Amino acid sequence: MELQLNIGSFSDVGKVREINEDYFGSFSGSFGYLLLVCDGMGGHKDGEIASRIAVKSIKNHFEEMNRNYDPPKEIYDAFNSANNSIIQTAFNDSTLSDMGSTVVLVLLKDGLVHYANLGDSRIYRIRQGKILQLTKDNSLVQQMIDSNMITENEAKTHPKKHVITKALGIDPELEPEIYQPFKLQENDIIILCSDGLTEHVEEKEILKLAGNNSVSDAAIKLVDLANERGGSDNITVQVARAGVPYAVGR
Repeated sequence: MELQLNIGSFSDVGKVREINEDYFGSFSGSFGYLLLVCDGMGGHKDGEIASRIAVKSIKNHFEEMNRNYDPPKEIYDAFNSANNSIIQTAFNDSTLSDMGSTVVLVLLKDGLVHYANLGDSRIYRIRQGKILQLTKDNSLVQQMIDSNMITENEAKTHPKKHVITKALGIDPELEPEIYQPFKLQENDIIILCSDGLTEHVEEKEILKLAGNNSVSDAAIKLVDLANERGGSDNITVQVARAGVPYAVGR
């Protein structure tokens, strides 16, 4: 029997921001299961609009798919469609000229987990008691780490740690990070989150809370922990556990 996903999600404005510019969605259909977390940028309501456009556009793209499609190609096309929608909306309204959005995507189709990202929102996988960060941040400090200019510990407090190098809505030419898929195993836990979580919560804490709670409780407790430590940004978490039988929740 094919594994299904049980999904818990929670999003909060945090303790500092006035508007929640994060947006998320979990959807299912003939295309499989689709999970998204987007972190809008641009200030005021610009980021809120951008993240909503991104989720809606990517969702609509996959809802037009039948069962026979090529996931990497359609992820690429969906990201570019969302990018074009954000750019066109900003072109039509000059007050939205600075808006953009990060995005992380998980697509479960035929037992394979396809995933992709732009920006510094992240995807983690917990398997057999170990946590692994699946995505690599598109950020200035990540480039500095890769170039051996700074260490990962130094990156945590670097003054430019929030400078990202890729996002939806910034450039008409878009190259999303699309990774090799992996086969879903029973009891795998997949976490999608905005950087409002990882700013305050360590991987080992994500492992503990996601591994020892229901998906819904895990999402809430992770957000609560980030808020307890300052809640300096919007915080969004989706937790998905593989099993049989489960039903998708929103």
